[in-house]
Amino acid sequence: PARSLAEVPVFLVSPSRVLVPGARRSIHCYDTSLLGALEAARESGGMIAHIPWSANDSEGGRKMTMGVGVLATVIKETSSTKDNKFGEESPSLVVDVLATTRVRVKKVLGYEPYVRAELEEIPLLPGPDEATDMETTELWKAVTILQKELGLPASPPTADGRADDTVADLSTAPALLRASNEASFEEDNAASERAARALAALAAVAPESRAEGLMLSGSKLGEFVMEQLTEVRARLLAMKSLSGLGKELVRAVDGHGGWARRCMRSGGEYGLSEWNEQPRETHVHVRLRACTMPMSDK
Repeated sequence: PARSLAEVPVFLVSPSRVLVPGARRSIHCYDTSLLGALEAARESGGMIAHIPWSANDSEGGRKMTMGVGVLATVIKETSSTKDNKFGEESPSLVVDVLATTRVRVKKVLGYEPYVRAELEEIPLLPGPDEATDMETTELWKAVTILQKELGLPASPPTADGRADDTVADLSTAPALLRASNEASFEEDNAASERAARALAALAAVAPESRAEGLMLSGSKLGEFVMEQLTEVRARLLAMKSLSGLGKELVRAVDGHGGWARRCMRSGGEYGLSEWNEQPRETHVHVRLRACTMPMSDK
């Protein structure tokens, strides 16, 4: 049976900022509610929950969704400071947390002086099948390589442009999750490792999709992760192609008296018609058409 957790301090987070099991993140805590939750976490072995919130305009505040989040362990605390809206410096804490277990909210116990809730653990098993696990691992590797080639962070920024310093690694995720999911690993070690890798892989998908992935298990989780990683890889490959086109365009502009630059500024039509008068440069002309056609909606 799923283990219940009677009263756990909670960090309410945007759905796009929710952690996934096996992932680490640094969090700057300066709000009195968060600092209160941290104090309570120290008394319960460093456990704190990350639960996505939803805005309730009628009540003018953040209200917890009765959904799925993660249980995390505080592994490091560092003293810091934060300037308030008056420009005054106040003490704060930077905490490093490791997400270990998926949890479901059973009951919200209160919002003051910090958010706390009764939770229920979601079992790690069942996990994806072997074929899905292998394909997920290959997709993860491909995404990781493309991110490095493009100089991008491992986790995509959220919709509001905020950087995400979440760190997850499929090779270490099973070992990190074993301590908090010992019963599952003893029941079926191989399936548990596949589930751990699938959940950790959610760190690389679009942030707004992570919360949805946390609610899935077994084949549905595996299929969801594969679909999401495939989309991420496609976007990164498109970025890589555009990056190459950009370099070619720069060379074209530098070497042909600004024809390409005028083409770009005119949305494609003016520049291309002019460029057509330069038949010896057909190879550059083709590249410009590929780049500028979307700008003229053709």
